[in-house]
Amino acid sequence: MDWDDMSRDEPSPKNHAVKRLRRDETPIFTNGPTTTDNYQELIYTISGDGGSRNTNSFDISTALPNEWLLHQHNECKSPSNDVPLTITSATTNTTNKTSSTTTEQRQMLHMELESLKQQLAQVKRRLEPAREACAAAVNAKNQQRDGNHSKQKTTPEQEFCTARSQANPMECLGTKYGLNHKLFLNRSAIKLANLDAILEFSLTANTKTTTTATATNGDTTTAAATNVFLFADLCGAPGGFSEYLMKRCQQRHQPCRGYGVSLLGTNEHGQGCNWKLDACLQQPGNEKVIGSSYWISKGADGTGDVYKWDNIIQFQMEIQQDLAQAGLPLQKMDLVVADGGFDAQRGSECQEEVSQKLVLCELAAALELLKEGGMLIIKLFGCQTESIRRSMRFMYDHFEWIQEIKPVSSRPASQERYALFWGFKGLPLTWRGGPSWIGSVLIGSEHLLQADKSVYQDLDDYIDTVDRDLMRLNLKACFAILSNLERKTASLVESSECPHVQGVERWHRNSKQEQRLIKMYRHAWNLHGLQTR
Repeated sequence: MDWDDMSRDEPSPKNHAVKRLRRDETPIFTNGPTTTDNYQELIYTISGDGGSRNTNSFDISTALPNEWLLHQHNECKSPSNDVPLTITSATTNTTNKTSSTTTEQRQMLHMELESLKQQLAQVKRRLEPAREACAAAVNAKNQQRDGNHSKQKTTPEQEFCTARSQANPMECLGTKYGLNHKLFLNRSAIKLANLDAILEFSLTANTKTTTTATATNGDTTTAAATNVFLFADLCGAPGGFSEYLMKRCQQRHQPCRGYGVSLLGTNEHGQGCNWKLDACLQQPGNEKVIGSSYWISKGADGTGDVYKWDNIIQFQMEIQQDLAQAGLPLQKMDLVVADGGFDAQRGSECQEEVSQKLVLCELAAALELLKEGGMLIIKLFGCQTESIRRSMRFMYDHFEWIQEIKPVSSRPASQERYALFWGFKGLPLTWRGGPSWIGSVLIGSEHLLQADKSVYQDLDDYIDTVDRDLMRLNLKACFAILSNLERKTASLVESSECPHVQGVERWHRNSKQEQRLIKMYRHAWNLHGLQTR
C-alpha cells in the first residue's frame, strides 16, 4: 500500500491480531463504549480449537477528535463435538471464571438487552415529531424572512438526513460527494468494499476448485483451466454488492460470473427496485474480462420475489443453464450475498421482527445455492427473535466460522450488521428443501438442531454480546440525531433575527478532515484502481 502521497500526520490502518485462546478459558465480556467522544473497536472470537483468525481493522481515533464511532468485528468458529467454545475480547486478559459467575453475567446481559431495547424504542418514537417540528421551524423562519414569496421549503425527511449526517463522523465514506464519488451506484457497494478490506480482500478469492472452460478455434477444441469466481446476489437490486464484486474481479483480471434475483414488482412488504447493472450484463462486446458476465433472473413468475420458492428454483435452473452454455461444469456458488431490506422495516421500532421472513428466505435460498466450502454474507438486524436464533444455531452447525461485522461505512444509528458464514459443510441428509426448512425454523422442529441444546450456549452468549454492544451504539446515535433536531428547532424558535435558513443542507464537519478520511480509506480499501462510473 502506497502512502507517499498522504500527509505525514495521516493515520494509517493498524493490524489487530486476535489473541490465541486456551481451551480451558471461559467467556469474558467487556464493556462497550460509555462515551461518545472516543473511537473504540471491539473484536470478539469464538473458536473450537484454540485457534484464531487474523483480522484487519482501521484505527482512525486520531482523525476523529470529539467524535465517536464503534467498529464492531466479531468472529465465531463452529465447534468440534468434544471441544468447548471460548469468547474473549482481544484487548482483555482472560482468567478462569466459575459457572456461577458466568450465569450471573448472562442474567445481567439479558437485563441490559431488555433495558436497551426499551430505551431505543423510546428515542425512536421521539424522532418523528422532532423532525416534523424542525422542518416546520425552518419553513416558518424562511417565510418570516421572505414572506409568501419564499420558495425554499424543507421536509421532515430532509431535516432528519441532515441531523443524521451530523451524528455520523463517517458519513463522507458513503456519499456521492465523498468516497463514493463516481465509483459505485450506491453506498451498499462501499459497505461491501469495507467488509472486503477487513477480510484482506478475500471475498473474490474463494475459488478453490479449478473449472474447465472450452474454447473453440476453427475446428480445433481445446480445454483451458481457469478459476472462475461464481457468486449470487439475493435481494440486491439496484446492484451495489454485485457492482463491487464485478469491479474487483475486473481489477484482478479474475474471470467471474454473477447472478442476481430481487423483487421487481410488489409484495406484502412493498415495492421492489430495478437493477442498474447495464455495464455488467451479458451483451455482445460487454465482457471486460474474458469469461465474466452477469445474469439477472426474474424468477418463475417474473417478479423475482424470494418469498416464492418457485422463483428460487427457477433462479437455480437459469444459473445451471448459463454455466452449461459457457462450457463450464455445473456447480454451485463460491459466494452468496444477501443485502435485502424494505421501506417499512427501516422506520420500524422492531426491525428484526419485521425483517425475519426476508432473512429466513434469504438463508434458505443461500443454503441451496452455496457449494461446499462456500461463503455467505447476509444483512441482519439482530438475533433476539426465536426464529433468527434457531437459524443462527443451524448455520453454526453447518459452517466452519461465523463472523458479525458492523463496518464503519454502516451508519451507527442503523441496526444493520453483516453476518459472514465461512466454509459451508454442505446440506444435511435431512434437508427437504427451503420451504420445509423455513417451516422447521418457525415452529422449532426437534430434528432441526442437535438434541443437546447446551452445545449452543456459547453461541447464544456471543450473539447476545454482539446485540448488546450494537444496541448501545444505536442508542447513542439515535439520541445524537434527536438532540441535533431539537437543538436546531429551539435555536430557530428562540432567535429574534430572521436569518435565511436552508432546508436542504449538507453539514460540513470539517472539509479538510473529510478529505483526509476519504484519501485514507480509498487507499486502505484499494479503491483507487477500480473502474469509475
